[in-house]
Amino acid sequence: MAVATRNFGAVDEMLRAPGPEAAKQIQKIGKEQARMLLRHQASLQNLGVFENWERVQLALGFLLLLALFFGVESRPSALVFTLIMSAAVVFQHWLLTPEIAALGGLIEFIPSTVPSTERTRFWNYHTAYSITELVKLGLGLLLALGLLKRRRRSVRQLDSEIDTVDHADHGHVDR
Repeated sequence: MAVATRNFGAVDEMLRAPGPEAAKQIQKIGKEQARMLLRHQASLQNLGVFENWERVQLALGFLLLLALFFGVESRPSALVFTLIMSAAVVFQHWLLTPEIAALGGLIEFIPSTVPSTERTRFWNYHTAYSITELVKLGLGLLLALGLLKRRRRSVRQLDSEIDTVDHADHGHVDR
């Protein structure tokens, strides 16, 4: 999400202080037209980033599910959290992202000062995407904390199972 914000911010930065050649081109087509064209390019870049990141998340989720499912002493809660996060990525990748891209394509060439129902729908989908990201983040943190806590507990268990010698009384050894 930070990348998308940065890409759109770069458009406004460039329009505020364009280089000499860019300033000539912007003057030819007009600042608002240049802004729309540059935002279109930024949205295409953002779409590629989001789609690729969603594919990476799907692969990581699948690998984590395999590791938890076939791992020693896998906990049902870890599997459930991973399944929910993976389902959230599926929801984003096949439902939200395509709709955001389609609506974004419709609103990119509508001046920002002109109200549109497509823009309202775009922001509703964008909000849903952001909320889904926060849910995944929260579940991921809970999962990580649970796994770390479990790891510490198992290390302590191993330590307590190993008998330590507190004194050098070897009287029980046959000579």
